[in-house]
Amino acid sequence: MEQAAALGVSPDRVQRACAVGLLVRVGRGWYAVDTGNTVAGLDVASRGRLHALGARESDVVLCGTSAAAVWGLPLPPGLADVRRLEVLAQDPDAPWGGRRRYETVRRWQASGAFVVEGPHGGRLTDPLQTAIDLGRGLPLPFALVALDAAMALSQQFGLPPEVVRDLLEERAAAARRGRGLRGVLEATAYADPRAESPLESIVRGRIIEAGLPTPAVQVNVTGVSGRPYRADLGMRIAGDPPGTTRLLIEADGLGKYGDASDLAEEKRRQHDLERNGHPVVRVLYGEAVHAPVNFIGAVATIIAGG
Repeated sequence: MEQAAALGVSPDRVQRACAVGLLVRVGRGWYAVDTGNTVAGLDVASRGRLHALGARESDVVLCGTSAAAVWGLPLPPGLADVRRLEVLAQDPDAPWGGRRRYETVRRWQASGAFVVEGPHGGRLTDPLQTAIDLGRGLPLPFALVALDAAMALSQQFGLPPEVVRDLLEERAAAARRGRGLRGVLEATAYADPRAESPLESIVRGRIIEAGLPTPAVQVNVTGVSGRPYRADLGMRIAGDPPGTTRLLIEADGLGKYGDASDLAEEKRRQHDLERNGHPVVRVLYGEAVHAPVNFIGAVATIIAGG
């Protein structure tokens, strides 16, 4: 506000500029101009805070939920609040730090190897490192949400699958002594870029967490009609030939069925598959996140041949 007064801009003009979106109120007496193109994954207020923070501190790197917003990575359950701007303190002796009202400074180990230029400018942790950071302190199923998506995004950038896998394992090994990394480090061994939704990642993680065999991802199957389908997950049933995936598991997210016709088609699909010997277990989001015991019990019974 002092700078605005020095430029002859009255408090009323500042307030009007905020009202029409030309300025963003970052804090008490603290305003920023929102250019709208620095980090498209963040909301207007967060972009404003980033501009102001960058003007105040020269060594700013987005990380955590803020970096995930830029990359478009899904957030694991419990991390949906991105109102705080998360930045990385690369210099351990930097005078700024701790948890402020408008940003959270993470003093995680910062290597220049995983800090990159963002797609819309600004520096941030790359997708793989961002996913590892998001998984800190989370159980394996939730850590897989970001890890699966980060691997897929890295492949979209042109990296071969084997290179992405090697990079993820190297990052996990380098971060082995970090706080809250037990679950996410275990999850790196099971991360799979073929997962098509956060719910699918959670369901797969719940099955692994329960000590059952790791499900196959995106399984091609055929109904009794001869029509081909693709299931989210598949598992072998005891007594079946090795490598087969007769049990099918579908992650039923809210956006999977657009209208009644989609639901009717899904019922026809399931009937077609079941008549061809494929039992189907369907899992809803709330069940996977909060009460997995029921579907885990059904899966365990079926794969045991029960």
